[in-house]
Amino acid sequence: MPATSHHHAPTSHINSSQIPSPYLAIVVEPCPEPSVTNHQVIDDKTHRTGSRILSTVLLLAVVLVIGVTSLNPPLPSAIIAREREQEPEDAHDFEKREVENCMPYDIRSAVVDNRAVVEWSTRRTYIPNVKLQKSDDHSPALANPWRSCHDVASDVEVRYRRLGENYTMLVTGEVEEPFAKQGATTYTTSEATFTTHTAIVDLPDYEDAAYEFIVGSIFHGWSAVHRLGVNRPFRGEESECCRPKHVHTAYGLKPGSLAVQWMTKENCGEGAAQLQLIEGYHANIEVEGPKATPVTAWANTTLFEDDGDLQSKRWFHVVRLEGLKPDTHYTYVVGNAHYASWSIPYVTKTAPGSLHPGEKPKPTRFLVTGDIGYQNAATLPMMQSEVAEGLVDGVVSVGDYAYDLHMVDGHVGDIFMQEIEPIAATVPFMVCPGNHETHNMFSHYSQRFRLMPSNQVEGVQSVHVGDRSKDAEPKEVPNNWFYSFDVGLVHFAVISTEIYFKKTFEADGDIVARQEAWLEQDLAKVNANREQTP
Repeated sequence: MPATSHHHAPTSHINSSQIPSPYLAIVVEPCPEPSVTNHQVIDDKTHRTGSRILSTVLLLAVVLVIGVTSLNPPLPSAIIAREREQEPEDAHDFEKREVENCMPYDIRSAVVDNRAVVEWSTRRTYIPNVKLQKSDDHSPALANPWRSCHDVASDVEVRYRRLGENYTMLVTGEVEEPFAKQGATTYTTSEATFTTHTAIVDLPDYEDAAYEFIVGSIFHGWSAVHRLGVNRPFRGEESECCRPKHVHTAYGLKPGSLAVQWMTKENCGEGAAQLQLIEGYHANIEVEGPKATPVTAWANTTLFEDDGDLQSKRWFHVVRLEGLKPDTHYTYVVGNAHYASWSIPYVTKTAPGSLHPGEKPKPTRFLVTGDIGYQNAATLPMMQSEVAEGLVDGVVSVGDYAYDLHMVDGHVGDIFMQEIEPIAATVPFMVCPGNHETHNMFSHYSQRFRLMPSNQVEGVQSVHVGDRSKDAEPKEVPNNWFYSFDVGLVHFAVISTEIYFKKTFEADGDIVARQEAWLEQDLAKVNANREQTP
């Protein structure tokens, strides 16, 4: 299928040294994660006695062994390694500690006979100066300054459901198969920086059906949908450092077009960022070996340097696809073959196409939202759950993200992008800027959401944003401040009210006139074709 994209692979620079962050729990998915080496075998007697604790996952080629031990805690080698991630010597010099990041990560699953084992982790937050308990409450969990999202809750679970023939979404009576639920056991060590969760599910019909699942909780959020037994191992430090993060999608200008963007915190330039894509819901994608799926498109890679004190760096990778089938599910992965570093397989869907004469339109379901913070984001679990259940086709978000994307050298924005990944990697997540995005001339907003459909009208294809310092010249980037796109019967026109303020005028003096002229032209074009977009 045709794909319009190109790539730029600068000189490789994998730097394993990490600058200690004053926000201990704010750095998401640090590289490298400690290696996991031990493995054991599932013990039915142990499971019956209630000490169901998952052993370490060992992935060699396509062999995956997950076990449960009776007396020993899970993942001992991983726990020992991660316990070294303690606070730096100057940790108490900083005041703010309440940095929440409850998203599941490092999700692994396997099936032995008819029993599925799923394991994942959540970060913990170091809060040394906050009273965590009442004077008469001596709970060790509450006394521990390393706080977990789930220390005093029993809401952690795996939700799973069967897939239909050829891994399609199973539909009964025109309704998607509901998710079944299974509670998880939780384990952590004293003052550990992570919590491990394990769920064991009996699947009597596994030989006749495949399954998909999500993990998390109704209070703190859900993962993206995974296919049971499909894992993406990371082999070594470079593989982990080049792990794709913040995967998200957007509609293109036409129904058969789609864009995907992701981020790496290192310049993984020895290979090339790429996307592999296959038509189908949970279709099989092979990232290596003689049956490896061909590369669909190479990514366009851009370095973004934050304007904070550390001038932290992020590499954004964007792929724009055209020529896809409208209203069709596609399975895709993103990553870098040189480092054997891949995302999990995601499933997304293209927009409905133009109606044929006599054809009835299909319903299109959108979540319209705005003002999404990264802490105590009560709507995120609901949004993640509805997207996982297949109840949402796209998201339109009207600005004000993370509060704010640039804070703490961009780490707050990193957590926010991780939190929306289960949503945005699955359904297109369309955005527009709000007043919380104005920092440094919208630089974080414009760079983190480069994938929005660019205007093809001359003069409005790009805008100017701030660079890494106040003295640097404004940088030209694709225009995601105002643009339009079609989804089925609906024409969406995105405009920005933030461009009417002084800072925007100083960098791009005619931006208001350009937006108004573009909007008049865009609406005139739509009015000429009201049969398709009534």
